[in-house]
Amino acid sequence: MTVNNLDNLNMLDPFRIEDSRSQLAKTKNYKLLSKTYSNKIPELPNFNTSELWNTKNFISRITNKTNPMAFDRINIVSKWITQRSHISRILDIGFGPADIEQKLWKFRNLIHLRGIDISEKAVDQAKKKFKSWNFQKKSIENTNQKENYFDCILALEVLEHIKPSEILNILKNILKLLRKDGVLIVSVPVNEGLEDMVNIMRNPNAHVRVYTKDLIIAELEMCGYKILKIKVLYAFHSLYKIKSIVCYLFPRIRQPNNIIILAQKL
Repeated sequence: MTVNNLDNLNMLDPFRIEDSRSQLAKTKNYKLLSKTYSNKIPELPNFNTSELWNTKNFISRITNKTNPMAFDRINIVSKWITQRSHISRILDIGFGPADIEQKLWKFRNLIHLRGIDISEKAVDQAKKKFKSWNFQKKSIENTNQKENYFDCILALEVLEHIKPSEILNILKNILKLLRKDGVLIVSVPVNEGLEDMVNIMRNPNAHVRVYTKDLIIAELEMCGYKILKIKVLYAFHSLYKIKSIVCYLFPRIRQPNNIIILAQKL
């Protein structure tokens, strides 16, 4: 099947469909790309449950030693937030173990933060630790928040858990929650080898998407966002900073493993 012929999409496996999406995104053929998000097109099964994330959120604490890439991501996002002086109302979707909240807590007199997560354990622990902020057990499909209200919305390591048939509507609904010129910060994994893992009956993080840089940019632009910043990260477990600098200087050495995007409501 070529990317200009979508008639047989429902006959393909989800990974070939994601390949087609990435091709269409790369050529910015958004008209055809938008047609690939029908709920009639095959998708990976969704195993994301409250019970799963009650466990996975707290298997290990993110530190510079245990997970330097995730640690770097937290620092980058917190800097992006605090460097924008107009940000005071934040919604964190899928906050998990509340690592960003820990970084932002020292600004609690300036920041009013709300968090939603499907994990009861995550909500209970965040409520106890960050008492002046609001946390609720909700899914991204049912945020039930005030429109045109938030200065910043976070969806870090979240979008890859959302079925393609739902993602565009969710991104558009998030857009409605942002005030004029408000920003959305997202991060997604790339080049993680999900197809290989699924082929051997493994999907440890219950991902249902295969993102590329072009594809996440396309989905955001299709839903009314302007891309302001992009940062790519690499999953090195030793000598993280040195190896990352080498990859930035010589990008053909290795493909990135994570992308962070700062996007603004148009």
